[in-house]
Parts: sequence; structure tokens; C-alpha cells
Amino acid sequence: MRGDPPDIDCDNYNLTTSIFVARGVLADLADLPQAKTIDPNIQALVTQYASYNGETSVLPYSVAAEGVIYNPDLFDKVGVSDVPTTWSEFLAVCEKFKSAGITPVYQTYGDTWTTQQGLFDYTTGGMIDVAAFYKKLNAEGTNLGKTPRCRSRRTSPRPARRCSAWRCISMTNAISKHYADGNTAFAAGQAGMYMQGRGPSARSSR
Repeated sequence: MRGDPPDIDCDNYNLTTSIFVARGVLADLADLPQAKTIDPNIQALVTQYASYNGETSVLPYSVAAEGVIYNPDLFDKVGVSDVPTTWSEFLAVCEKFKSAGITPVYQTYGDTWTTQQGLFDYTTGGMIDVAAFYKKLNAEGTNLGKTPRCRSRRTSPRPARRCSAWRCISMTNAISKHYADGNTAFAAGQAGMYMQGRGPSARSSR
């Protein structure tokens, strides 16, 4: 609460939480024994959001990757034996589902975070070096847009086009569906694939 924050806070670590880190609001936890057990690769993900004077502001305790899960029974039903591993293969499988009257990909845009964390992440993450891109953006500072080396129009047209392609392979009422709706619908076999994933969680002390 305002003026009386909790001593310990457990969060799905995201941009909002990183603001507290960047402003030095959180306590330095580096002396805790748990801080010595943090996997360097996971710490790199946390630090990528924000850091403050080299302090250990949060203790990451779980991490999840984003991925596309699929229904093997429906894959068999439309005659797909191999899981797609490229964009073109993915689109081809989606067309098979559409031809069979089955929703290729279940989407949930009713919750803001599912769009923020999902759609662009899926189409961008494997196409560009995201960390390097944002490092360049930060280096641009107030010069952003004045020099050509970091303009997003040079970096993200292909991911943006792929984002728009989702309109053709997901259901038309995705905007009204929430995260819980998607989990239930996919479990009930209402789509061939489902974009699913959550980000890392962290515990901090104030």
C-alpha cells in the first residue's frame, strides 16, 4: 500500500517490477545465502530488465519459456505427422486445420498481458537478437530516430508482417477470450495449437 509497502513482494517479474529495481527502491539482497545460488543465465535475464548500482535487488525463483503447445490427436486427424519447425511449415499446418474446419491457433487477447507478452514475442524472439536491439535503443537515448543504425523499421518489418498473419490463423473472437478461456478451450480440443507461456517470477524485499 502507498506509504506502507510490504517487507517481501513476490511478483511475476516484468517491466512494472523492474521500475522499482531501476530506481533503487528495493533492498540489496546480495548478502543472503540464496543470492549465491542464482544461475548466472537466469540472473542475466533479470538484469536485462533493470539493475541498480550492481545490487542484487530480486531473487528469481522460477522461470518459464514461451512456446506453442499442440494437440497430437488433432494433428493426426488432419494428417500432420511432423511438428512444424519453420514458419512456412507452421503456416502449412495452419492451412490444413482451416481446411478441416478446426481453429489452427487459439488466441486470448482479452487480457492485456497475453498480447504484450505473447504475440510479438513469438514472432520476434527468434528473428532478432532482442537483447542487443534494446541495448542499441538505450544507447541512442534522445537521438532515437535521428540515426539509421537502430531504427525499428529496419529491424522489425518481418516480425510485424508475421504478427498480422495471425489474424488468418486464429479465431475471429480472440479479443473476447481470456487466459483461462484459452486453457479450458485448448484442453477441450477446440484448437490445434495454443500459444502458451509465462515469464520469470522473482521475490524482492523493500
